[in-house]
Formats: sequence, C-alpha cells, structure tokens
Amino acid sequence: MNIVLNRIDERLIHGQVLISWAKKLSVRQILIVDDRAAEDVLEKTVLSLSVPMGIELKILNCREALEYINSHLNGCYPNAIVLTRSPHAMKYLWDNGYRPESINIGGMAAGASRSLLCRGIYISEEERQMLRQMQLDGADIYAQVVYAEARVSLSRYL
Repeated sequence: MNIVLNRIDERLIHGQVLISWAKKLSVRQILIVDDRAAEDVLEKTVLSLSVPMGIELKILNCREALEYINSHLNGCYPNAIVLTRSPHAMKYLWDNGYRPESINIGGMAAGASRSLLCRGIYISEEERQMLRQMQLDGADIYAQVVYAEARVSLSRYL
C-alpha cells in the first residue's frame, strides 16, 4: 500500500475525507486506527456503510494497525489514507516506528479541556505536547480541511 495521507480527524469518515481527499488522491483503501471503533460493532457498521464501493475500509486498533502498516507498506498501489480520531492514536504509531513525513489535522471539536489552536481545531495541552513532540521529531504537521485549501503549518501554533 502507498499511504498518501495521514490525517487526524474526530469525525473519521465524512464528506471532506471521501469527496475531497479520497477522490483527489485516488484512494482505494482507508485504514482507521482507533481502539474504540475497532471494538464497537455498531460504529464499524456505520463507518463501513459510509464508504463508497471501490474503497476498502479497515478498522483496526492501534496495535493491529501498526502490524498491518509494517507488513503492507511498500509504496505501491493501492493509495491509502491512515485516519485516526485523535492525536493519541497517531502518537502511538509514531512512537512505535511508523513515522510519516507529514500529518494532516482535520476537525477536532471544542471540549472541556480543549482550547482553540486555529480555525476549527481545538486541542488539550496533552494533545499539544504530543503534536509538538512529533513535530520536533521531524513531522510536518499542518491543517488543511479539504484538498483545495492551502496547507497551514501548525509550527507557529504548537
């Protein structure tokens, strides 16, 4: 598989991911890395029904996803998206050897312990530290809601 996008987006599968990113990047596989979704039969069913024919969906917990990526990452077709609900899952992958050059941040909603990072992205101090550490370790972390928008580097916000 050829991973063409690594994205953190709480909403997981939605129109921006499918229409903007998957279509523009000729994606044929989406790998959701999320411990909760991997164990929730109802959520897996809903997510599976959201993906159009022609795109394979895998929903794995962090440990399984890391094994899957390590055994299938060969830079060859099909193009794939790695999608996590939170920085925690992406940081798990990062800390255990999967270190993508860039990480896209999509929607992260406001919450009790979160503050605004930039337009549409709210993070907690713990999440900020995770992203900052991955950035210091070499990841290009950026916000870009849809493919047609310009990237906004989060380096000055972290």
